[in-house]
Amino acid sequence: MGHRHFQSQQAPKHFATGMPASTKCIDLRSRLLQGLQQFFEISRDQFVDDELRIPEWRQADEALERAYEACAAREAIPDIKCLCNLARRYIDMAVEMSTARSYYDGRI
Repeated sequence: MGHRHFQSQQAPKHFATGMPASTKCIDLRSRLLQGLQQFFEISRDQFVDDELRIPEWRQADEALERAYEACAAREAIPDIKCLCNLARRYIDMAVEMSTARSYYDGRI
């Protein structure tokens, strides 16, 4: 599970008023991915390595990867939003499962 970086092709701020639609879409894709990556990292930081080895974290990582691939392929914004929402649900499930395991193992 590595870090992903979507390279935004943002125009300088002084060109913001005349940005073409494609540049605005790239910027939106970048913001969606940055928010998703932050959510993923903050969620993972709550747990130790043992708790991150469960299948739910692998599924969350794979969902995050699919969102990055969709952005790199410049898929439609609604599709990327859908993939980001799906990844968030996988992350939420991983958090719930890790929390439950910690609780039952007596760590919480």
